[in-house]
Amino acid sequence: IASQELAGATVYLWGADGLGRYSAVSSNMNGEDTSGTKWMRSKYKSDSDGQVTFQAAIPGWYQGRSMHFHVRIGLPSDSTSFVITTQLFFDQDALGTALKARSPYNSISTGLTSLEDDTVYPKMDSTTRQSMILSLTGSMDGGYTASFNLGIDSSSLGDDAPVPDEAAAATTTTPLEEKSDTVVVR
Repeated sequence: IASQELAGATVYLWGADGLGRYSAVSSNMNGEDTSGTKWMRSKYKSDSDGQVTFQAAIPGWYQGRSMHFHVRIGLPSDSTSFVITTQLFFDQDALGTALKARSPYNSISTGLTSLEDDTVYPKMDSTTRQSMILSLTGSMDGGYTASFNLGIDSSSLGDDAPVPDEAAAATTTTPLEEKSDTVVVR
């Protein structure tokens, strides 16, 4: 299958904070109402090479879920229709154990959820599961870096799918939150 970079795609990234809470959700999700707030939520445009570079804190965990980022990608011609909605996971054993000793993660009242016990991860096919675990390099004190690719099967979009527009290929990043320097994912 031929592949091609998708310039100008809208990439949404979000995760739980270091206490395992999401912003912009009702009290049913967190036990507290965070609607109207925005943290650990960002929006980017892919550059002319189809890449996005971002910095984010490592997301916290909560009951039934391991550490993960949510990712949605919209086509350049329609950033409100998503062609991918997925999640990126972390190695719970290595990273989670180290985080449990650090603030604010050490305040999370639930224990780490293994990938096998996560409510989403085991439902992915085995090939997909393995490709969605971020392979980190670096250190806890110096920060981590990871690179990953997400593919869009254009045959699943149908014949009337919009063709990427070169004019929409913005190369700037539009963050919706202040970034930390804990993790860099490129």
